Amino acid sequence: MKNTTIENDKGKRYAVIAITSYLLLIVGWTDAIFGSLIEPLEEWYDLVGSMTTLYCAGALIDAFKPIFPAYVFGVYLMGVGTGSMQTSATAVLSHFEDGPLMTLVYSNMALGSVISPFIIGAFLQYDIGWHHNFWILVGFAAILIISSWFIFKNFDTHDTEKDDYTLREKLRIILPSKKLWIGLLAEAGLLTTQDSFSQWIAPYVKDLKGLSNGQPQYAVAGFWGGLMVGFFFGPLMPNTLSIGVECWSRELKNAATSIIMATSLFGSLLAPFALSQAADEFSLKIFPPVLIVECFITAIIVSFTFVTRPIKEEEDILNYKSTKPESCTNSANPNDWGARNWQSEPDDYLHNPTTKDGSKASTGSIFTVRGFINLGFLSLVIAALLMLFAGYPIYDEFKPNTHTPSGQYAKFNSTGQVEWTVPDRNLIDKDTPKDVYTLSSGFGTDNREYKLVFSDEFSQDGRSFYEGDDPYWEAHDAHYWGTNNLEWYSPRQVTTEGGNLLITLDQSGDDDDLTSHNLDYTGGFLTTWNKFCFTGGYVVANVSLPGKSDVWGLWPGFWTMGNLGRAAYGASLEGLWPYSYDTCDVGTLQNQTLGEYPDAAYNQGGDPSTAALSYSAGQRLSRCTCENEDHPGPKHPDGTFKGRSAFEIDIFEAQVSQENAVGGHGGTGTVSMSGQFCPFDLGYQWNHDAIHITYNETQGPNDMFDMLNTYQGGNQQMSTSVVVMTDQEAYQMSGGKFSEYGLQITPGTGHEASIAWTVNDELRWQVFGDALGGNDTIKISERPITDEPMYVILQLGISYNFGAISDEVLNGAWPNIMKVDWVRVYQPSDSINIGCDPPEMPTAAYINRHLEAYSNANLTTWNQYMEKAPDVAKPVKNALLHQDDADCKIALHSTPDKNLIGMTETDEKKRNHWN
Repeated sequence: MKNTTIENDKGKRYAVIAITSYLLLIVGWTDAIFGSLIEPLEEWYDLVGSMTTLYCAGALIDAFKPIFPAYVFGVYLMGVGTGSMQTSATAVLSHFEDGPLMTLVYSNMALGSVISPFIIGAFLQYDIGWHHNFWILVGFAAILIISSWFIFKNFDTHDTEKDDYTLREKLRIILPSKKLWIGLLAEAGLLTTQDSFSQWIAPYVKDLKGLSNGQPQYAVAGFWGGLMVGFFFGPLMPNTLSIGVECWSRELKNAATSIIMATSLFGSLLAPFALSQAADEFSLKIFPPVLIVECFITAIIVSFTFVTRPIKEEEDILNYKSTKPESCTNSANPNDWGARNWQSEPDDYLHNPTTKDGSKASTGSIFTVRGFINLGFLSLVIAALLMLFAGYPIYDEFKPNTHTPSGQYAKFNSTGQVEWTVPDRNLIDKDTPKDVYTLSSGFGTDNREYKLVFSDEFSQDGRSFYEGDDPYWEAHDAHYWGTNNLEWYSPRQVTTEGGNLLITLDQSGDDDDLTSHNLDYTGGFLTTWNKFCFTGGYVVANVSLPGKSDVWGLWPGFWTMGNLGRAAYGASLEGLWPYSYDTCDVGTLQNQTLGEYPDAAYNQGGDPSTAALSYSAGQRLSRCTCENEDHPGPKHPDGTFKGRSAFEIDIFEAQVSQENAVGGHGGTGTVSMSGQFCPFDLGYQWNHDAIHITYNETQGPNDMFDMLNTYQGGNQQMSTSVVVMTDQEAYQMSGGKFSEYGLQITPGTGHEASIAWTVNDELRWQVFGDALGGNDTIKISERPITDEPMYVILQLGISYNFGAISDEVLNGAWPNIMKVDWVRVYQPSDSINIGCDPPEMPTAAYINRHLEAYSNANLTTWNQYMEKAPDVAKPVKNALLHQDDADCKIALHSTPDKNLIGMTETDEKKRNHWN
């Protein structure tokens, strides 16, 4: 079939336009999300390098118009790589550069930027992973290949009948031209600025505004990056490109176009990565001034393209420069001589008069399409700039600070209680080895694949954990009065050195009263409260314990707690710790009794003076909560509130057994691993037969130091506690080695739910949910394995509440240091749920309403908080105690123990509140 030119076939010409518009729609699609995907791609799939390579390869292949199959292959590579097919689009349309056509076609790129976030958001809303977007791109590329083959295979993109230049000759002619280089810089500036905006917007809305990897992120990124910047710079690209190459004849023009586009695209690809490195060294706040400078420089360069637009004489000189004899270069086509018969000459009023009716000359009217476009575009630019640098900051300052309910992403905690300024510290530490990103299975009977969702390798020395200094961790500045600790917890005692986290317990010096608050010791207490939380999963740390393995008295701990309770803040904990309960019955009441019912809890408890079973405060946020009360939610289908708590699980509390010890030393290092529960079983004896608990058969329970803990609870808590012997050399002063201690939480009830403890990647003990089943003797129901969002705690203190303190500790070498090599959190691949405010278990709104209780450590009870904030904090009605109230009927009718209906509380209560 004979080849023809696109210009000679009007139908094919518009088909080319349609195909190119579609191509650029894909460009917009991918550009809108590429910046957002850089981090997860690099973090989880290690794909950024390969994508960049594909993109550059495609750009280079298409740069100088190869044969058609190679051309299509280049388009395919660019489409599957980053989707940036601009080079090929520009090459196809290079002979249509004058007039509004290219502006119209290029607007499809901005259109793709605008529509893609909503399509991606819809995918995310229906739990379709973001990585499926790449299959969409492959599909687009396949459609493009098929369409391109039928459209382009028999058509040349320009008239090449007399194109006898070699590539070297073309380069020799066009490279010395300053017009080419001004055009190249202008295009590179426009593309770089656009890509920089894309690179900045997504991290900005994620990290500084708390939006997570979901629909809001893509919507905001698409709106600002696509709509504003795309429409601002998009129309300038074809104009600056056409001006940069219009001084050349057809055969030279395409080579110049390819040089400009390929080089500027390659340069613009590097700019976002360079800015990312700058942000690593400084912070995301470096982006706005850089973008302003980029816009300013780009505007100057773009202006130069119009100022240096070649005049007719200059075009003639350039067009007739040739390395070929005139007889070889002149063709029958006037276009090749530099003639521009299709263009109007601005000073040719004779042949191009401005008329309205064809007979009467006029100066024209301002009410023209072109006038409206010019004024509209100018207005849009002014409004966009004002909104970006004035309106949006003002609005952002005064609007309520809301955050996504689905947790945190990249570098920002979801609840936003504390702002931070540390750049580029992701959920997964960049220094975490790739080979630990997944676990092939859990422990025990859990065969699910586990995926790393959080890690901190503590590889950067000198980190600070004062309030606001870290995105995920904060060190307490408080006294842990609840357990009568002898030390003050100070952020100064927590830092990083030598690739480890150091938590130091030291004697307080004479000049250290401000730090120790007149206490004898100063320790460290580090938490991720309200910053990083996880619901179910496996948390593990590599730890070297403080002191010596055979000397007792220190209290190092690694534990987790539900986010609704802040450790060391008594008002927040009262009535929530250590509950894990979701039934409306006596288990929600103080003493676990209503009047003298049930008798076992009233008369057969463990307290020697009162025979009371429990002194814990009643569950403040229980399933018995009446309607319209202050409760964080959620609600069950029957209209009752879900019972909420601050459940505690201790991964370890290190202790030293004094068996066979002499003279204050010679003991054996162990750790207790415990789950703290409320309400309590009679005698604090949970069901720990072989069906409900399992252990490492090679090391327990017959071993003296691998056994059920002799302490199973008291009137403040019931403990599913076990004891495990440690590596006796994994201590600061007894070998300096490290050991891994882990906790696997499988939320729920019954035998499918469990708490499992591991040491050095080996399961040691596992307690199943049915060990905490209902107890008819004391009329309580099952206590679930928690589905609260849990935060992580690392601490080193000293207290007689935890056990005896050896004189060798008191009089021995100081300081004592607990070293943590790393902390990692995994979750089943099909059950990822991170964040302190998940939709199904919200905490943020409740914490914000009662922030005083969560920030004032001097408030030891909820009553004290209510006295301090009477307009905000009020007693929460329990339906069992308000049975006649209309708003308590739904909760009351949900109780499984119908004996409670009609009962009233008595005045003679065996209550000795723990505070």
